[in-house]
Amino acid sequence: MDGIALLTSNQWAIVAALGTAVQGIASAVAVAIAVVAAKYAANQVKQARAQVEEAQNARFEQSEQARSQEEAAAQREFARREEQAAREERRQEELARPFVVVDFEPSPAWANAVNLVFENLGKTLAKNVRFTFDPPLKSSQSGLGFELADTALIKSGVPAMPPGRRIEALFDLSHERINTELPMTYRVKVDCEDANGRRQETLEYVLDLGFRYNVGRIDVKNIHHVAESLKKIEQNLKKWTANHNGVRVWMRDEKEFLAARAADFERWKAVQRAQETSSSDSDDTDDGGEPSAADEADA
Repeated sequence: MDGIALLTSNQWAIVAALGTAVQGIASAVAVAIAVVAAKYAANQVKQARAQVEEAQNARFEQSEQARSQEEAAAQREFARREEQAAREERRQEELARPFVVVDFEPSPAWANAVNLVFENLGKTLAKNVRFTFDPPLKSSQSGLGFELADTALIKSGVPAMPPGRRIEALFDLSHERINTELPMTYRVKVDCEDANGRRQETLEYVLDLGFRYNVGRIDVKNIHHVAESLKKIEQNLKKWTANHNGVRVWMRDEKEFLAARAADFERWKAVQRAQETSSSDSDDTDDGGEPSAADEADA
C-alpha cells in the first residue's frame, strides 16, 4: 500500500493509459480472432455447400447416365425387334412368292425320252411367266414336224401358273442326241410377276443333259405301264370273242385230256424208236413228227 501511494498522478495517468491500451489491444485481438473465425466459418460453409453441390451433381450425373443407358437399351431393343420383324416379313414374302423352276427329266413312259419340265413350286400364283434360253433350244427331232423352240410356250411364255402347276413338253431322245453335235448344256432365265403384278427377281438355271448319260436307272412301273398291260389284255380278249358278242369257252375233261396226251406221247416215242432202227425213207413215216389233235387243243 505504501508503494502504491508513492505513485504520482502522472504515473497513475500512465498506468491508466497503459491499461486502456492493453484493453484496446485485447479488443483488437479479439476482433481479429473473430474475423478470422468468421472467415474460417465462411470457408467451412462454402466448402460444405460445394461438397453438397458436388454430391448433388454426382447423383444427377449418375441418374442421367442411368437414364441414358436405359434409353440406349430401349432403342437397341426396339431396333432389334424392328430388324426381326423386317426379317420375318422378308421370310414370309419369300415363302409366299411364286417359284417357277425349269429342268430336264426323263419321261415316265420311256427313259430315253427327255421332257422339258416347267413347274411352279411356290405358294402363290405366277403371272406372265417368260423363259429365255441360251443357246436357243434345238432338238435332234428338228425337221420332223417337231420344233419346241417355235412353240408359244417358249416364245410367249405362260400367262398364269397356279401353285403346283406342271407343264411337260417332249424335248429330245437321248440315244439320238448323243450322236449329234447339239449342246448338252443350256442356261434359262425365268421372269414372272406375282398375283399383284409385282415383278419378281429373275431366276436363272443351268440345265445339263450330259450327266444323265451312263447313269444307272431302275425302271419303276407306273400308270402308263398299267395302261399298256390293259391294252394287251383287251387285244387278247378280242381274239376270244365269238361273233363280236361274248367269249369263246372250251370245256374239257382234264383227266381224259391228260390220258389222251400221255397216250399220244407214248405213240410218238414208239414212232421215234422205229425211225431210229428203220432204214426206210423218211417220207414213209410222216406221222412221227406231227402233233396229235390233243396237242393242238392244248396249244
